Amino acid sequence: MRFARALLTLALICIVLAFAAQLTFRPDPLDRLRSADVLFQAGHYYEARAAYNLLATADHAPAVVFARLGMLATLRGETALAISSFATALGHGIAGDEYELTRLYQGVLATRTAGYSDAHTLWAQIPTNSALIGQRHVLEGERLLRLGDYSAAELALRAALGSDLPVAWCAAAHHWLAILRASSDPASARAELVSATISIKLPHAPHRVEGLADPLLSNTDDLAEQLGVLLQSEGNTRTQLLGQLYLDQGLYPLAEAQFVAVDPASPQGLPAAAYAAYTRWMSDDRAGGLQQLRTLVEHYPTEPRARALLALVALGTDDLQTAREQLEAVRRMAPNDPATYLAWGQWHAAQRDYLAAVQDYRHALDHAAPDDQGVYALYLARFYLDSTIETCEQGLPAAQLAAQSQPPRAAAWVAFAQARLACGDSNGARSAAQRALELEPQRPEALYLLGKSLANLGDRKAARQMLIAAADAQPASQWRIRAETELQSLDLN
Repeated sequence: MRFARALLTLALICIVLAFAAQLTFRPDPLDRLRSADVLFQAGHYYEARAAYNLLATADHAPAVVFARLGMLATLRGETALAISSFATALGHGIAGDEYELTRLYQGVLATRTAGYSDAHTLWAQIPTNSALIGQRHVLEGERLLRLGDYSAAELALRAALGSDLPVAWCAAAHHWLAILRASSDPASARAELVSATISIKLPHAPHRVEGLADPLLSNTDDLAEQLGVLLQSEGNTRTQLLGQLYLDQGLYPLAEAQFVAVDPASPQGLPAAAYAAYTRWMSDDRAGGLQQLRTLVEHYPTEPRARALLALVALGTDDLQTAREQLEAVRRMAPNDPATYLAWGQWHAAQRDYLAAVQDYRHALDHAAPDDQGVYALYLARFYLDSTIETCEQGLPAAQLAAQSQPPRAAAWVAFAQARLACGDSNGARSAAQRALELEPQRPEALYLLGKSLANLGDRKAARQMLIAAADAQPASQWRIRAETELQSLDLN
C-alpha cells in the first residue's frame, strides 16, 4: 500500500510538473511581437514587416501590431498604408507608451503628407511626463526650423535638452541649435557643437520604446562636421559658405540672409548676390528671384555665375530661349572651361540631342584638370548609362576611368558596377559593387547591384540578403522599390 501511494504521489507530481511546464513554455503571443520588434530596432524593416503582417492575420490581433505596421509604412513612404494602419491601431484602443509612440510617428507622417493632419496637434497628445517627450521636442524643433519659426524652434530644442534624452537625440538637438545659432552667433554655434560631443558621456536610463523611435531621428553628424569646418573660416568667406550650407539644407530664409550679408565690394559679393536671387527663386518667390537675376546680368554682364543661375532658373520655368541665350553668353566668356562644356552637355541631353551631348561631355573631360578628370569621367559614364546609348562600347571605359581616378568615390564604383552588369560581366560587377560598399557601406544602389550580380552568379541566398539590405538602407526610396521588385521577380521573398 505504501508503495502504491508512493507511485500515485509520484504520478501526481509528474502531472503537476507537466502542467506547470506547459504553462511556462506555452508560446506567448507577445513573443513573436518581441521578435519582430528586435528586427525593427535593428533596421531589418523588410523582415520585420513580414513578421508583423503574419501577426496581423491572427484573430484578435493586438492593436500594437497595426501600430507597428503604420510605423514601418511611414519609414517606407507608404502613406496610404500608414494612415489606415494607424487608424486601425487607434480604433483598437492602443494605450500607454505605445499610444505615445504611435502619435510620435503620426506627427512625422503629417510633416510628409499634405492634407493628412497637423504635426503639432498630434505631438501635443504626447503628455509631458512621457518617456518620449524629449524626442517629440527634437522632432518639433527640426520641423519649426525648416518652417522658419526660429524662436519657437530654439524653445523646442532647449526643452528637449531639459529632458532625459538618449545620446543620439541629445547630440542632434545640439547640432540643430548650432545650425540655428551659426547665422547670428558663431561662438554660440561652436559651443553647441562642443556640447554635442560632451553629451555622449552623459548617463541615460533607456526606456522600452526608445529604440522604436530612433528611425525618426535625422542623421546630423555629417552636417555638424561641415558646420564645424565652415566656422573656422572668417568674414565674408564664412558668410558665403554658411549661406551655401543653408541653401543645401533647404533653409532658404537663413541662406538668403547670409548671402545678403556678404559685403558687395568683396570678391564674394557678386556670387553671393547671384545666390541670394537663386535662393529667393527656390523659396517660391519665382518672380522676385528671376527679376533679381536678370538685373544682375544686366548690371554685370561678364559675371558667369549669375548667367549660369539665370539659365538654370529659366530651364526650371521651361523658358528654353532664355536658358540658351545665357549658356551662349557663358560659352563666349569661358569657351574652354570644362564646366561650360558640361552645362552644354546637360542642355543637349535634356533636348535629346545625344550626339551633341556626347561631344560636350567628352570636351569637358578633355579640358578638365588632372585632379578633376574622375568627376568629368563620371558625368560621361552616367550619361551613357542613363541614356543606355553605347553602354558597353563607351560607357564602360568611362566608368572604369572614373572608378580608377583619385580620390576614390563610391559613386564612380557604383557606375562601374552598373556598366559591368549591363555588359554581362557579373563577376566584375560584384567586385565593383563590393568596392563601392567599402567606401560607403550603406549605399543602397551598391547593395542592389551586388544583389543582382550575386543572383546572376547563382548565389541566391547571398543575393536575397543584399537585396533586402538595399531595401532597408533607404526604405522610402526608389531603391527599396527596385530591390523588392527584384526579390519578387527572382522568387526570393
